[in-house]
Amino acid sequence: MIPFHLDPSAGATLQEQVYDQVRAAILAHTLGPGAALPSTRELSSTLKVSRNTVVLAFERLAKEGYLSMRPGAGTFVCDVLPEECVGLSGKPSSASPPPRPAEPAVVHPPVLLRAAPLRMVQTGPNRMQVDFWYGSADSRNFPLREWRQLLVENLSRASGNLSGYGPPEGAIELRSAIARHVSANRAIPAEPDQVFITAGAQEGFNLISRLFVQPGVRIAVEDPCYAGAAHVFMSYGGALVPVPVDGHGLCTDYLDGCGATLAYVTPSHQFPTGATLSLGRRRELLAWARSSGAYVVEDDYDSDFRYDGAPLAALAGLDANTSVIYLGTFSKSVGAGIRTGYMVVPKQLVTPLRQAKSLANYGHPWIDQIVLADFIDQGRFARHVRRIRQTYSEARQALVESLNTHFGPARISGADAGMHVMWTLPDHFPPVREVAQIAADAGVGIYTLEAAGAHEIVPFRYPRAVVLGYAALSPEAIRKGIARLATALSRAGVDLAPRFVRLRLPGALAAPGPQR
Repeated sequence: MIPFHLDPSAGATLQEQVYDQVRAAILAHTLGPGAALPSTRELSSTLKVSRNTVVLAFERLAKEGYLSMRPGAGTFVCDVLPEECVGLSGKPSSASPPPRPAEPAVVHPPVLLRAAPLRMVQTGPNRMQVDFWYGSADSRNFPLREWRQLLVENLSRASGNLSGYGPPEGAIELRSAIARHVSANRAIPAEPDQVFITAGAQEGFNLISRLFVQPGVRIAVEDPCYAGAAHVFMSYGGALVPVPVDGHGLCTDYLDGCGATLAYVTPSHQFPTGATLSLGRRRELLAWARSSGAYVVEDDYDSDFRYDGAPLAALAGLDANTSVIYLGTFSKSVGAGIRTGYMVVPKQLVTPLRQAKSLANYGHPWIDQIVLADFIDQGRFARHVRRIRQTYSEARQALVESLNTHFGPARISGADAGMHVMWTLPDHFPPVREVAQIAADAGVGIYTLEAAGAHEIVPFRYPRAVVLGYAALSPEAIRKGIARLATALSRAGVDLAPRFVRLRLPGALAAPGPQR
């Protein structure tokens, strides 16, 4: 056992003291590789501190590579420590020979990794019998026959387009088709030269960061938000300013005086909570951007799928192209495998973005762009979206009904749009990670916010939330999966009957952000 000495009157917090003393014990080999640590509950009781204090210290040590937290097994010291990987510990690793005298003692990490302790976002599901991974879509929905037909037609007249370079901003045919599409469907008055083709939202985040983000630049983000965006901004040195989210989306009254020059939002279907940004708050956000000279990055990642009520106007449509950078994608509507997204930018950003794009790459495959342009212009895309919207609506209904059947009145947010919902576990259920592990052991994939690709700056805003995607599953598979989850939890001793029912206002989330 580590001889802890915690001093509440010291300058460091209790959490920092626990972190420092566990790390020191690991580096001194008081805790050797593979050594088991007490559970967070046991250690917090011994030290007479809150459990969250120990949990946060352990999670920080795990992120930095000192501890391995294994759900259902415990917490252990890692076999190889970070210092041993880069030669900073002063002792040679037992797994490798001592360094040659002529070699440097310190290997400098890449700049990207010095900017922030980044975690790789999971890009695919685990292999579960029934997997509610939010990023998946049913491959059977891909319009293969039509895609093949358009591909053959365009290859026959490809001429020199396959051997020459195209414009970095993308083929004019696709940019024109997208400009017409967003004008008709999202009320965005865009010209083709304002449209830039990307390899998905991640390239868009990088291009925006190349233009606007450097060390110290403040970026207002929803908290929690999409980790894929947060990590890009941090990798360029950006400082994230957390803005709470409630049942009506981003809490815009937190923006005044925040000092941000960018704001990143997902207004149509907030990730991960599923909240829709209200019209009033959309106007408040745009007013803040105009008054502060900031740009708003609107990530409209799954706006094609709305099931209840009419969609609200896009921020870029309300703004009339002055302060909103709009990101769209075909990953959710057509397929992630075609790797095609787009940006619609204000006219004053066209030239600098074209320059930034030419530094990133020399455009995208011509044939893929032309096929997609024809798919849109011939009305096939609109028909395809209508068809799969109905399919996803049926899957969504099966999920909501199954959760309510097995777990009483379920606290669900985000069910009116998109491809996933956020389910807040009943208060008497075990911790969310334990529930996810019970589900995984039963062959059912459900995901904590972190595992689903969300980034939390202020921890524990939604400590009991899980993300459930449904677009890749049939209604039958969904019912089977939720029934299997209920059985597994019951066998683990979890009482499935609701203890009480909360009265909730329409649009309220299970865990609203701080009140102000």
